[in-house]
Amino acid sequence: MKVKIRILSPVHIGDGLNLSPSEYFISTGQLNRLDMDGLVADPEFLPHLDRFVSQAKTNRYIGDYIQPSILSRHILYSIPIAGEAATSNPTNLKTFIKTAGRVYLPGSSLKGALLSALIYALMSGKKPDAIPWRDNKEMMKQVIGSATTNSSQTDNFARWLDVTDSDYRPPADALEVSLVQVTRIIPSDDMQGRKKNLPLLCETLREDTEFGLEIKNSNRAEPKGWGKFTPAEILKFSDTYYRKIWEEENEDSPQLNRDGHLCRLGQGSGVLSTSLLTLARELGYKGYQVERRKPPRPITIENGPLTQKLVDEEVPLGWVEIIPV
Repeated sequence: MKVKIRILSPVHIGDGLNLSPSEYFISTGQLNRLDMDGLVADPEFLPHLDRFVSQAKTNRYIGDYIQPSILSRHILYSIPIAGEAATSNPTNLKTFIKTAGRVYLPGSSLKGALLSALIYALMSGKKPDAIPWRDNKEMMKQVIGSATTNSSQTDNFARWLDVTDSDYRPPADALEVSLVQVTRIIPSDDMQGRKKNLPLLCETLREDTEFGLEIKNSNRAEPKGWGKFTPAEILKFSDTYYRKIWEEENEDSPQLNRDGHLCRLGQGSGVLSTSLLTLARELGYKGYQVERRKPPRPITIENGPLTQKLVDEEVPLGWVEIIPV
């Protein structure tokens, strides 16, 4: 099944890189990523090289001490700066995943999101004591086993569902710079809690950008391949599951009335999208908890999510719709 993915809110899928303020400069509402090899080889830059090395160690913004006339000759790409990011001080920038300099959506990211929806769909009718809440391997075996016609592939999700990488876009056609606020609820002794915001600059996909890709239920002779569900049925599971997530996270916001199937991708998806917390709440299973990287306590059905990532302090990350074509 060929589909297109339309971006509903800023999406960030990182490539693990953080650009320092020494690797980009800002001009007329645009962030310009520098070709550092070309810049360092520029004869006009050489007199500034020692100062650059010294200032780069302190994370100082390169535009403060190198002329734009030099920097503008060595631009890899330019993307607009959106919202509150335009008034933010230059700081490290988390970059979006690319191949050969072009932006794309990895099939693995969508496959993982669809897997979360499939787990919810297949486990929601079970009794709590029949679900291996803490055994991920056994959970996958049960889920894939109940969704495949091939008994030898009960723990091989990669073989059961194929999702291709998307087509590619130049950064200037798809990306913008967003200011992402990580809001943490820090429990205190009186359980009141307090909020602490950590601002991040990220390359994000712009709203209404579209990508094409293909979802296949294994390449086998049977009409549905190894799976008991067609890609169209899996997309319906996705829409049902992620609308529940939207309602839980955005109680005061209007429902997303879109023609496509709702899904969520990338960083900022949150614990509700990436755990069994919603399922545990609906089944009334109080023993489920999500361990955190840092103390003081895990996330349970009673205390709910403890962090949220918002663009400009109000727009949630990661929402897309999947539209069959």
